[in-house]
Amino acid sequence: MFGKKKKDAEETVVVQKDIQQELHSVEYIVQSIREYQKTLADNEVASLHELKKVQDSFEEAIQSNDELKGKIEDFGSVFDQMSASADEFAGVKNDIISSIEDAQGKMETLKSSSARVQQQFKDMEQIFVEFKDSVEKIDDSMKQIVKIANQTNILALNASIEAARAGEQGRGFAVVAGEVNNLAEQIKRLVEEVNGYLKSASDGTDELNRSIQNSQKAMETSVNEVEDACDTFNGIIETTRGVEKVQQGISKASKDAEGEISRIGESISDVERSYDELMLHITHVSEYGTGKSVMFENVDNMLSQIVPILKEQEKS
Repeated sequence: MFGKKKKDAEETVVVQKDIQQELHSVEYIVQSIREYQKTLADNEVASLHELKKVQDSFEEAIQSNDELKGKIEDFGSVFDQMSASADEFAGVKNDIISSIEDAQGKMETLKSSSARVQQQFKDMEQIFVEFKDSVEKIDDSMKQIVKIANQTNILALNASIEAARAGEQGRGFAVVAGEVNNLAEQIKRLVEEVNGYLKSASDGTDELNRSIQNSQKAMETSVNEVEDACDTFNGIIETTRGVEKVQQGISKASKDAEGEISRIGESISDVERSYDELMLHITHVSEYGTGKSVMFENVDNMLSQIVPILKEQEKS
């Protein structure tokens, strides 16, 4: 019986040693698990920190995206103003062309009137040439009259001489010859007066003819200037139409730019939605990480209770 107790005691010792070895193994495993759990917790915390940095970066990116969106909208406003200015310029251009065309019409009317006046000056010049010819012919006729009057004076003088020779019989003839001589002298005086008038008329005609020629030259210069002005107006209209093409190009470029800006704005909105979705996922991941941290703490608490339980078990 004593031998059986000894054997039971030896078996108990063996069992206790086995239990102690198992407890040490379990304790080692628990310690290893706690170390792994701590490493995982540290890594999780580091991941959460990195995730927070990513979140901050995305928030900065979202802010930059909002600023970019504002700048793009400002660009859109600028292009709207450019388009409006181009439209206003088109209206001003049309007003300029309309005013130039009106002025051109008036210049054409002035040109036609100047041409008619120029023709009238030419007609007046021809009339004065004919008038001068008539005055010269009258002057020639006056010279012939003076010549005839001189011959009449000579004949009257000869008649007086012959009447004096005839004596008392030729006295009446001498009176007639004297009257003829007086008439011839009066004719000569009248011719001299007429010649004076003709000379004044001829001088006035020459002066008037020179004035007409000067006026005609001035009118020709005016007509040439009107033609130059018409050519200038045509050049302005052509230039304005060329500017119209530039304005149309600016307007088209502004509209194209507005379309591109609109598409860029849509792309930015898409990016913004993607950012929002990504931020939502990051928030969810952060929440999951926080939940895992709580789970790690719970596991650590449970593991920390195993070793004391095992030691209590070992003592018992």
